[in-house]
Amino acid sequence: MVKPINQHWVPQFYLKEFSTPETRKMKYPQVWIFSKHDSDGEEQITRVRNVCAKRYLYSPRDESGLRSWEVDDELQGVESLLGPIWPRCY
Repeated sequence: MVKPINQHWVPQFYLKEFSTPETRKMKYPQVWIFSKHDSDGEEQITRVRNVCAKRYLYSPRDESGLRSWEVDDELQGVESLLGPIWPRCY
C-alpha cells in the first residue's frame, strides 16, 4: 500500500464541505484560497488535496532514518469511519 506523503491537518472530508458548488460532487473538489499577505496576489481556486496539508506532517523519521507511519495510520482509521457519516452530522 502506498503511504500518503501529503498529510492534512484538516481532514479532506471536512474541507470538501467548503468546496465550490459546481465541484463538490466531482472526483477532485476545489476550494477558493486567499493569501494572508497583500503582496502575494489575488485569490485562486485549487483542489482540496492542496490545502491544509504538509509533506510527512504525521510521519517523522525515527532514529534509524525510517519514517514512522503510526500516527497517520491511526488518523486514517478515524477518518475512514467519520468521512462517510460526516455530511449527516449537521
